[in-house]
Amino acid sequence: MKPSPSSVPPHTEPDPVPRAEPLAHSPPVWPVHHAFSSIPIEPPSAISFDDALSSRRSIRSMQPAPLRTVVNLMAYATHAVAELAGDPLGRTKRPSPSAGALHPVEIGLVHGRSNPRLFHCEPSSNVIQLLKPVDKRILRVLFARVRSMLPEADGSLIVFLADFSKTAAAYNHSQSLVWRDAGALLQTVHLSAVAFGLACCPLGILGSEAAASVFPNGNLQAVGMAVVGRLVSR
Repeated sequence: MKPSPSSVPPHTEPDPVPRAEPLAHSPPVWPVHHAFSSIPIEPPSAISFDDALSSRRSIRSMQPAPLRTVVNLMAYATHAVAELAGDPLGRTKRPSPSAGALHPVEIGLVHGRSNPRLFHCEPSSNVIQLLKPVDKRILRVLFARVRSMLPEADGSLIVFLADFSKTAAAYNHSQSLVWRDAGALLQTVHLSAVAFGLACCPLGILGSEAAASVFPNGNLQAVGMAVVGRLVSR
C-alpha cells in the first residue's frame, strides 16, 4: 500500500539510485610536493573489540604525537585491502565501509602547529605524499580555529576530503552516500586511535581551510575533522 501524500516527511532528499552505466570519472590530481617511500603498516597491540568500543570517547586534552605514529594510524585506517581489477571507478576494499566500495572520502593530515604541513596517504600503495598548499597561512588559521574550540588539544589534524563526483558517477542522488561514508570513516579512525592508545576528538567543523589550501578549485571538499595526539599523563 502506498503511503498517503500527507504521511511523506517534507523536505526529504531523494534516495540514492545506482546508475545503469557509470559516468566517466577523472580522479583529482593531488598537488604532491614530495612522495615518501611506501611505509609498512604496524598494527596495534592486541585489544578486544569490546574494549575498543567501551573505551572509545572524545578526549579533549592531548599532546603532539610523533608524525610517524599519526601517519601509521592514518594508513592503518584507510589502506586498500583489495582492489577490483579493471574497474573504471577504482573500487577497493578498505577497513571502513563505503557505498559501492567507492571510498570517495580520503584523509589529509595537517601536522605541526607552528610550521603546518599537509600529508596524504595513497591508500593503494601506502605512499605518503607531502602536499604543496597554495598558502600555509590557511593551515595556521585552521589550527587556530581548533585551538579556540579545544585549548588543551595540541595534536595533529585529521581532515576528511571528499570527491563527490566519484559517487555521483555511480549513483543518482548520491550526496547522502558521501556524508554516510564520511561518518563511517570517522568511526573507523576513532576506534583505530583507541586501539593504538592515542587520544582522538572529532570536531564539529568541516576543515574547509585544508581543502582550500590544496584544492582551491573545489575538486575535493572537506566533510569533517578530528584531532589526534598522545594521551596526557595524569
